[in-house]
Amino acid sequence: MIRFSNCKINIGLYITGKRPDGYHSIETIFYPLPVYDVLELTESNENNISVLGLPIPGGSENNIVLKAWQLLKKDFNNLPPVHFHLLKNIPAGAGLGAGSANGAYALKALNEKYHLNISTNELINYALQLGSDCPFSL
Repeated sequence: MIRFSNCKINIGLYITGKRPDGYHSIETIFYPLPVYDVLELTESNENNISVLGLPIPGGSENNIVLKAWQLLKKDFNNLPPVHFHLLKNIPAGAGLGAGSANGAYALKALNEKYHLNISTNELINYALQLGSDCPFSL
C-alpha cells in the first residue's frame, strides 16, 4: 500500500503562549501544498522503517511513522508487524509538517489495510497523541 503525504505551510503565525504540555498555543492558517513524501506499507516479520531521500535527524526508532504503529498496537493486539518504506522529499525540521503528515498517513494506511474500522474522530484522537498538527493531515 502506497500513500503520498503532503506538507503544509502556515499562513501567518502568532504565538499566543506556551501550554503546560510544552507546545505553544498558536493562531495560524494551515494551507496544504502539493509536495509529497511517499510512504509504503508492507507486511513483515518485524516492525521497522527504511528511509531514502532527504535525511531525518534521530534514529529510526523515534520516527513518527513507527510511533503511529505502536500507538495502534496498544489497542489492536492483532496488528501485525509491518515494514514502512519512506521516500523523504520534504525537508525535516523546516516547519512544513511533513513528519506529522507521515504519521497521520501511517495511521490511515494501517486502518485501511488491516480493516481496523477506526472512525475519523477516533483517528483524530490518535493523531493528536502523535503531534498537535497531525490531525490536519487526516
